[in-house]
Amino acid sequence: AEPDYSVLTPFSDASEITGENRGAIAALCSKNLIQGSGGALNVNDNITRAEFLTILYRVASNYISAGALTSGASGGNVLKGSGS
Repeated sequence: AEPDYSVLTPFSDASEITGENRGAIAALCSKNLIQGSGGALNVNDNITRAEFLTILYRVASNYISAGALTSGASGGNVLKGSGS
């Protein structure tokens, strides 16, 4: 599915996002995994360790424990643990 590109509108540097990265960044923004700083995504800057760890923490908090899944679970789930 195409991501919602309108989530990039609030960021002053959204026009600087290259085509191949636009979809991925829009998907990350729509899930609030990246939120920018000072009204910009700072797409041409290096990411700091603190920024990386913040994103990693947000991604990890979305994991679903394998034991919490039911037989009706559909695709698109990220599992932690063995999955058995």
